[in-house]
Formats: sequence, C-alpha cells, structure tokens
Amino acid sequence: MAGLATASMTARPLFASAPDNIVLLSKRSEPLPSANTVTNMALIGAGGMGVVDMQTALTLGDVAVTAVCDLYEGRLNEAKKMWGDKIFVSKDYREIANRPHAGGRGCDGCLRSV
Repeated sequence: MAGLATASMTARPLFASAPDNIVLLSKRSEPLPSANTVTNMALIGAGGMGVVDMQTALTLGDVAVTAVCDLYEGRLNEAKKMWGDKIFVSKDYREIANRPHAGGRGCDGCLRSV
C-alpha cells in the first residue's frame, strides 16, 4: 500500500478547459475585489496562544480586532489595553456571534483559542 511519501503530488486541472461562463482564479490577472478594506476579527480565548494568534493575524495588514471573549476579567482588560478601548469584550462567546456584521463593527472572522 502506497503511503503519502510515494503519492504523486502533481496538480491536475479541475477542467480540461474552462466553460465560457466560468472564470478560473488562476486565469485572473487582477486581484479579487474585496467587500471591505479591513477584515474585522474577533478572538475567543485571550490567553497566551490566543493573543499570539491575533498578533500574527494583525501582521498581515488590513486586519482589525473588533471583539474579544474570555472568561477572565483580567484578560478582557488586557485586550482593551493592547487593542483599544473601542473593542467589544464579553465573557459569553454567543454575544460576539450574535453581533451585527462588519458594518456595525461585528466580525468577518474569528480566531478561537480555547
């Protein structure tokens, strides 16, 4: 039985030729348009790993922290110190999930580190 080490890793196209009404991403010369210029992110679990994960996301550019959830009040206070007083903080992740989308400073994505 062949393992992953002996498996072929050559990429094969999904279509031999693309139909006229389908634009393959590999054929696009310009970047995909973005609905927002900033990706609003929430963090669930503001312990050591969660903070490092969010800091890594922030290095990508055009990422903003909009909400943080943690059970410990001290971590929520530290999150406000790191990322600003305007972020929404809660001890209940459902409050973050039920917030309005990005137009209301909700979130486009969520990092979960629990």
